Amino acid sequence: ARAVTPQRNIAAIALLACLAVALLAPVPAAAQVDADLRWVEVNLGLQPDGRATVVYKIRWQVNSGNMHGFYFQGEEAVPHWDLVRSVAEDDRGSRSTLEIKEVGGGTWDILLADGGAIRGGGEVTFTLVYGVDLYRHGFVGLTTSEEHGELAYLNWAPVSWDESLEHYTVYVHYPFDVSGAVTQETLDEIGLLTEPFVNEQYRIDYRTQESDGHNFFTMLLHRDLPAARYHFHIQIYVKADVFDLLGEREGEIAMPEVSLWRPLDNWMVMLIIGLAAFAVLLIFRKHSRFAEARSRLSDIDWEIGDWVPPKIEVAQFRQKGKIADLNIYEAGIVCEIPVGAVLSLLIGTLEQKGYVEVHTTRPLHIRRLKDAGDDLDKYEANVLGAIEPGGKINRHFVRSMLGMMADQAQMKAWDCDLDATRKYYREQFRKAAAQVHGEEDLDGRYTDDRGQTYPYYYPYYFWYYNQPGRFDRTDRFDEFGRGLNDIEPEVSRSYSAFMSSDACYSACFVHTACHDACHSACHSACHSACHSACLGACHGACVSGGAH
Repeated sequence: ARAVTPQRNIAAIALLACLAVALLAPVPAAAQVDADLRWVEVNLGLQPDGRATVVYKIRWQVNSGNMHGFYFQGEEAVPHWDLVRSVAEDDRGSRSTLEIKEVGGGTWDILLADGGAIRGGGEVTFTLVYGVDLYRHGFVGLTTSEEHGELAYLNWAPVSWDESLEHYTVYVHYPFDVSGAVTQETLDEIGLLTEPFVNEQYRIDYRTQESDGHNFFTMLLHRDLPAARYHFHIQIYVKADVFDLLGEREGEIAMPEVSLWRPLDNWMVMLIIGLAAFAVLLIFRKHSRFAEARSRLSDIDWEIGDWVPPKIEVAQFRQKGKIADLNIYEAGIVCEIPVGAVLSLLIGTLEQKGYVEVHTTRPLHIRRLKDAGDDLDKYEANVLGAIEPGGKINRHFVRSMLGMMADQAQMKAWDCDLDATRKYYREQFRKAAAQVHGEEDLDGRYTDDRGQTYPYYYPYYFWYYNQPGRFDRTDRFDEFGRGLNDIEPEVSRSYSAFMSSDACYSACFVHTACHDACHSACHSACHSACHSACLGACHGACVSGGAH
């Protein structure tokens, strides 16, 4: 097997090119804000024709000042933004739409709409949704292996960031339907292969993503504590028939445009002249190496098909018997408690703590009495922040709230034994319920076998399995559930059923239509005959971040 290694001279050229683009782009005024980038998670939803939907979830912690947004760059193709689903949500549950503006050089300014800002001391999660055509830009395509036959490759990287992260996680969703859980037979059926560096650099897990009645194969790649400017390179192969529509698009791969120049305001004439001279030197330098690159093209061109990828090194990180550390709401989700029951407990908690007053349950009208305090966790604060002035909870919030809880539960349980986790928490539900003999016992707290303490309503989960008895307070939870069912009928389902329905917001990153995309300025500047070298150099030189 042969792998393509980025050359130092190409990386240097790419760096200079990106610096040139950055110099020509308008420079925004510095803002007095201190914010830390905590983590980034990316969902890449692949389609059979090589197009994809990309969803970034980016968590910022604002230490001081007012944060209005940040810069996003390094995407190789021009993103086609979904401005409806691109939103920001702070740690108190307030949601804001986004303004996304191109500022030049393949850089996008991601801003809270209407001049919004996150104040110091808070956190905010930006969700960016856009479509790209990976096939047209060579990140998805077909190759041939003497050992494995015709294969489809994914050779792609999410953008790099100018800060270190707590973690960087990528979910790759393939258009391959899985029946049941992912097993070694599943991996053999899809023909999954990886480059060795993928197994060396990332923790890997295999799972499924439900959407529209399908169970799509998903590969999770996770990196703890990546350094600033970390290049998250992914190189994976599957059987060619997974992308059964690629053959219809033969010849559509975009050819690079050799152009570093773009119309700008006539300022700093001497700088422009200097950059023009640099461009001329760059062309001559690239031309001098063109003959050599062309003579070796057959060794590196995927379309010729003589590149034999290595066999997969299966890396399973689920530890048998390991129990995920979940809070009560996440435990309910994992144990398939009906969605409405989990949300009812959230509303009941806010009512018990004096934050809300429920006027009516059908229709569900809630009066907010005070702002969130330190005694609320993030889910409770989100519900409180979602109550509209008229006392309603909108349907969109119900969907996104469940997506948020599911994301957190999945992140905590990614290397755990899910069956053992469900068994453990269901046993805790049973033990907690056994301690409730009267209404007054519901005011207490339950301590589980590991020393974690939960509020009184933990036993309520058990009643969904065995129905040992009811109290006035738990009957009220049922009333909340019926009111929520009027808002969103899907809440009567378990989480897995909810996620597979059309109501699920989180399923947006699988099989959402997107459009063809053109080369970005960074891609055009950095492109060379060696595609992998371009990918490594470009992403290493152009990074996202810069809170302002």
